[in-house]
Amino acid sequence: MEQQEQSLNKTSEAVIEKVFEKEIFWNPLISVITAFMNEAEYLAQTIESVLNQTYSNWEYILVDDGSSDGCSEIAMDYANRFPGKIFYYEHEGHRNKGVCATRNLGISKANGEYIALLDGDDLWLPAKLETQVDLALQYPNAVMLCEASHYLNKGRNPKIENIDVPVGATPETIYRPPALTTILYPLGKGDAPCVGSLFINTEFVRKIGGFVESFHGRFSFYEDQAFLFKIYYHGYVYISSSCNNIYRQRPDSSMHRLLAAGNYREGRKYFLKWLKNYLREQQRKYSTIKKAYRKAWLLVHYPKIYNYTYGLLTKLKPASG
Repeated sequence: MEQQEQSLNKTSEAVIEKVFEKEIFWNPLISVITAFMNEAEYLAQTIESVLNQTYSNWEYILVDDGSSDGCSEIAMDYANRFPGKIFYYEHEGHRNKGVCATRNLGISKANGEYIALLDGDDLWLPAKLETQVDLALQYPNAVMLCEASHYLNKGRNPKIENIDVPVGATPETIYRPPALTTILYPLGKGDAPCVGSLFINTEFVRKIGGFVESFHGRFSFYEDQAFLFKIYYHGYVYISSSCNNIYRQRPDSSMHRLLAAGNYREGRKYFLKWLKNYLREQQRKYSTIKKAYRKAWLLVHYPKIYNYTYGLLTKLKPASG
């Protein structure tokens, strides 16, 4: 009995020592990836927000998606000024291949244990990486951490306030798969996290195949959501209430141009078609996702039937109280 207790004590001490060493000495390399195209007005500010991080063990991968407005020169200048720290890449022939393919190129070059994404017109507050590295230490089974985002309107429309938008699920919570698939947009009602808020395990990103490159051009509404859905489906996700990233809303952005052109409905149909095929390939099936998918499919293909069916169900529900 005494020998067993001694063995248990030694095991406990070894575990405590391992955790303590990680607490003191853990300093993972973070691969920051910015895919950009024609964002010369903002790119330098974006890069400077990474240079100003309080956490310093990062590499910065700048990936050009065929820019023609001077972005390339800005990115190459920073790479030349910070050799071994900032890196510039582009597609062969300086081609434009879409943000998903461009992010995937960055992911293929990443050496870090974690990946943090930042679009070419967005910003980080100085504590962004430090905050998420601390959380990664506390929640080692989470493959992704995300947080609220500050929506910056840039003052072009004074009627729209600059606000902090939390992720649409209970914060300070770790979610097991596939809970977030039906809680957050596009199958759920909760706001999805912005790309600039993400902090993801690199090995896991590669395991799920990165971004879906077919979400390009008029189908690019769901380029982030297809990627996030795969994460929600397969991995544990921690949602934080902290807010250390700034999402810039611009009427001249590619997303706003797509909305103005009336491509949203077509983009949503494309996403649902992709999702149907993706779910067919998965070994594990979830009835909750099937139900949410059916509802989303009905709304986009047969809105009158959807409104009749779910409107009627709402009326039939007993009044609370």
